[in-house]
Parts: sequence; C-alpha cells; structure tokens
Amino acid sequence: MALPDLALGPEWALLELLVIGLDDPNAETLFVKLIQSDELHWGETLHQALRHGMLAQLAFILTSDKYQKTIPTEILHHLHQVLSLNRHRTSILRGEAARIARTLRDRNIQFVGTKGITQESTLYGGNGSRYMLDVDFMIMPKDREVVTEVMGGLGYEAASYDLRTDRVNAPTRKEIILHQLNPDHLFLFATRTDDPIVHHVMVDVANRLTWTNCPFDVPLEYAFKDIVYQSIPGYPDVELPSFGPLIQFLFTILHLFREAWLERWMSVGKDVNLSKFADVIRLWRVHGESMRRAGLTNRLEELGLIEPVVWVLEHLDRTFGTSIVREINLQGRVTEEYLTSARASGGRLRQWKGTMRERLQCKDRYKLFADAPDQGGGDELHAVR
Repeated sequence: MALPDLALGPEWALLELLVIGLDDPNAETLFVKLIQSDELHWGETLHQALRHGMLAQLAFILTSDKYQKTIPTEILHHLHQVLSLNRHRTSILRGEAARIARTLRDRNIQFVGTKGITQESTLYGGNGSRYMLDVDFMIMPKDREVVTEVMGGLGYEAASYDLRTDRVNAPTRKEIILHQLNPDHLFLFATRTDDPIVHHVMVDVANRLTWTNCPFDVPLEYAFKDIVYQSIPGYPDVELPSFGPLIQFLFTILHLFREAWLERWMSVGKDVNLSKFADVIRLWRVHGESMRRAGLTNRLEELGLIEPVVWVLEHLDRTFGTSIVREINLQGRVTEEYLTSARASGGRLRQWKGTMRERLQCKDRYKLFADAPDQGGGDELHAVR
C-alpha cells in the first residue's frame, strides 16, 4: 500500500493516512511529520474530516497518549469533545439496535444489522471512532408491513428529523410518491429521546441490497443464506445477525457505488466520501484472503457484479495504493470511460473530470461535471467483456 503524496496538501494526506491505517512504520512516520508541520492548517483538516465522516476517527487517533502532546491544546480539547459525543451517540444507537433486534427476533422476523451498527465493533474495535448517523437493518420484502408495525410499537414514526427545527416531521406528499416509486427501503423511522444531547434516533430499514431499477443486485434469498452473529457492545444478551464477510463486502461496495455513480446523491449531500472507502479497505484487510479462497471472483461473475465492484475497487486501488483488482484477477474488465461515468436523471450517462482523489477532495463537485455533455445510453455499462 503506497503512501499518499502531498499534491493536495498536508491536510488531505493526513486523512488518506487514516483511511489506509498507521500500521506501516513509514505511514506512521509521515503521519507524525504532518501533524507537527507548520504548513498543516488545522481548520482545513477538521473541515475535510467532518465532510468525510472521519472526524471521530481523527479524534480517536490524535487524543491517544501517543499523539496528543504533539497537537495544539485548543485542537486537542475540541477533539476530546468530538470523541466523547460520538461515543455517547454510539452508545444510544447500540441500545436502540438491541431493543429493535430483540423485538424482531421475538416476532420471528428475518433480519440483519448492516453498515455502522455491525462495523463499528468488528472493524473499528468498538472504540467510538466510527461515525454513525443512524441504525441500519435489512429485511425481506414480504416483512415490510409487519416491520412497520413493530417499529410503531417501539415508538418510532415514519418520519425524518429536522436538525434546524429539532422536530420529527411526517413525510411530505412528494416523499410519499417517491417512496412508492422506489420501494427498496421503508420510510425512514425516527423517534425522540430523553437524552439531553442526542435528541433523536433514526433507523433505516432496507429490503434490497441496491436500489429500485438498478441493473445490479444480490438476491436477498441468496444473501440471507450467509449469516453470522455478533454481539452488540454493552448488550451481551443480544446476538445481532449480520451478513457474512463476502455479502457484507459486496453490500459495502454496492452502497459506495450507488452514492458515487448516481449523480443525484450530490444534491442531498451524500456523495461518496473517504469513510466509505475506509470500510472497504478494512473489510478486505480482515477478510480478503478468506474471500479469495471462497471464490470471490467466481461469485462476482455468477451474480453479474463485475462492473460495479471493479468500478469501486479500481478507484480504491488508484487512490490508496492497494492492489485488490489484481489480487482477484479482474484487471481491464471496465473501460476508462466507465470509470469516470455517472448516471444523471433520466438514465443519461455523464462523465466527470479528474481522478477519484480529486473528486473526494473537491468541495464543489458539480464543477467536475461542468461542460460535460449528457450522454445517452440509460444503463449501458461500457464494460470490457
């Protein structure tokens, strides 16, 4: 794994080091050099870390005994608060996840926890360094109505929380219509809490690994055959079902692909970020060898997932110096045109400019599409067969 260069500044290189990890002595040496550099702008570092869901991870590293004496006192004070808040929020989300899991189990509903609620303990050590906005579950489509009923019984509303007004709002008519047209998720669930700091909890329940009308998918019947159980820190009585490593790896990649390839996610502030790539790297580091032995490449061929998976992994390799595409023998399976494509409204394909590193670092990503003509083709994939 190559070290990041300083072409986009020391602040960006610092965050890339957090993504690839500091286990390598050369990476740690560069990390120390950067946090001690007079050229490092702490405001920019914190801003970019916040944009990419990595502020808590930055706080966890820099408040450790190893590094806290090397950073300015006012920055250290702020990062201690950030980490404490994230740990507090995580504790509340764990409690709600445990409460929901118990109820779904008692109702004999097939489900798994996904994304942060599973990865914060298995990939990030349960130390409060992974940011979670909500709790995510996956269910079978046939259980949509009963799960909606269960969530209502637990005090949740089909609604969203408005941070600016501190209110839980019912769906608008437009949101209801959009939801009916895209039944890959239930309505987002929200509930208020009595906590003086974390005023609400949101729960996102999906019933598909991709999105409505997506040309790629993993059948849920197939996915639910690969289930493992894990504990929720602080709740030893709850065994949380989650996808096994291979399905979790595919789901994490497909989720990243959705937010990077569908241009509409930019408009709601959910375009791809560093933390999503960090999850993929950690999953590969922990489970990569076992997934290769289990025939990952053949599974991708069977499921028709070569294009989106190579799209993500090729960008990951080029940005962070990994070599996963080569390790699973999928070099040259997609074109350069496809790697810089995005799907706009109406199914048109558009091209974005620059590298993934430049896209991630850019604060106005619409500029990357400036003067790029819309290209017809709907779901055309530009794949190399």
